Amino acid sequence: MATKRSPVSVPVDQVIEVMEFVEAQDELEQFIANNQDLYDELCRLAQERNTRLEAADKVVRAAGVSAGPFNKISESKKINAEKLYEEIGAEDFVKVGGYTETVTAYKVDRERFLSLVRASQVPQEIVEVVVKDTASYANIPRYVLP
Repeated sequence: MATKRSPVSVPVDQVIEVMEFVEAQDELEQFIANNQDLYDELCRLAQERNTRLEAADKVVRAAGVSAGPFNKISESKKINAEKLYEEIGAEDFVKVGGYTETVTAYKVDRERFLSLVRASQVPQEIVEVVVKDTASYANIPRYVLP
C-alpha cells in the first residue's frame, strides 16, 4: 500500500517527453561545445551582473530607498510578539494588545497506522481518502540564463 517500492525504469524512447528532453540537452551541449568562447563570455557577464546585483540590492535595502530598477514597494512594522511577552510579562502583554493562540496540528504514527491498514482494521473507504502514494524523483536543475 504505502510501503517503499523499487522504482520502475523504462527505456527513454518509451516516454516521448523524456526523449525530447534528452535531445534538447544534447543540442544545448553541442551548441556550447561549438561556441565555447561565446558561452564563456556570456557566463562571465552573467556572473558580473549577478555580483553587482547583490551588492546594489544590499546597499539599497540598507539605505531604505528606491534607486533605478530597485523599487521599494512597501514598508511595514513587524512586532516580535514572543520577545514582547518575554520583555514585559503576561499581564502587561495582554494590556498592550497581546494574545496567544492555540494551533491544532494533526499527526499520526505512520508505522502504527499502516500496520492497522495491513491488518484490515481501518475501513478501505477511509484508507482511500487519507492515504496517498507519493514518489520522489531526482532533481534535474533548470538551465538558467539571465
